[in-house]
Amino acid sequence: MGMARRVEDPAVPSILSYAHSERGRAIRRRLHLLTVLGPLYGRHLVRRPFARTLRYVPGYRRASGLSNRHRQALYDSVLECLLRAYFRELRARYSPTTGPMLTLLIDVMKHLDMYLDAAETGGQIRAVAEILDVDGIRGPYEAFKEFAATHGQSEPVIRYLRNGFESHFPTYLGNMNRATRTGDPAAILDMAKDDSGFELRALMEMAALYNSTEPSDQAGRQVYAVGMVGKLADDMVDLKRDVRDGGINLLVTYVHQDRDEAASLASALAAGERLNIKWWRTNCPNAFAGFTHVLETYFEQITAPSMMDVADLLLVPAAMGMDYDSRRKG
Repeated sequence: MGMARRVEDPAVPSILSYAHSERGRAIRRRLHLLTVLGPLYGRHLVRRPFARTLRYVPGYRRASGLSNRHRQALYDSVLECLLRAYFRELRARYSPTTGPMLTLLIDVMKHLDMYLDAAETGGQIRAVAEILDVDGIRGPYEAFKEFAATHGQSEPVIRYLRNGFESHFPTYLGNMNRATRTGDPAAILDMAKDDSGFELRALMEMAALYNSTEPSDQAGRQVYAVGMVGKLADDMVDLKRDVRDGGINLLVTYVHQDRDEAASLASALAAGERLNIKWWRTNCPNAFAGFTHVLETYFEQITAPSMMDVADLLLVPAAMGMDYDSRRKG
């Protein structure tokens, strides 16, 4: 069972926000998350159900090497947790091919994001039909379309993808330009709403359509909030890379509002320190308080226990101060 909210305690915090005095409660929460993720992780590591289903799809490559298999198993496990939580809210079932379909669809959207980045630098913006036909996007899109048509409902999914891209692209591009130009926290959040909140909601609603199920606005709002929590978690995990590459990062923006805390972060980055919760609370308390306040406003919008589990799972690497770039280099 997930950690349900009580009437007298409406604001269940994320794992980032437990006080030091609540250490026991935080440990119990993490143990609960382990029981949620562990069985799925073992299944995806050993049996690799998504990879087995996709092994004959043109262009799909299974993760090779032990570290890459572990990383892929973790990713697939969290995706399956999200699928279970979302369809539980819909009170519907989903096909075993839904996860593999989403794997292909996420690859398409990753290539669309790359196009958005190129468009942001001044390239021509094409119609969506033309974008889906450009080199680098055509192959993943055709693989996804063929798989969806074979195993589920492809037409409503493709229609949703096209309409969603056309309706949200101008807003996303404008918010990206404003965030890049001003570095304003509000602008960065607006960009994240399209980049992460809307995108995750769109993925789940396309999963519903793939299974001939009508999406629910209530479930959509929940998964949107999960997407925002995930985006903010990424800002913690990707911080070192974003500082190095000049990427847009809300936590970095908060840090730079305090000269002493900016100096502390610069020193820690130079020394290669692990930026876990303890480090942030000790060295950048003002920035971390502002950042977690924003995060908690989204976490508080998640009322379904299974959705709360997914949101907290997304926060675990950030809470531990993990740096995926360093792990890849190692």
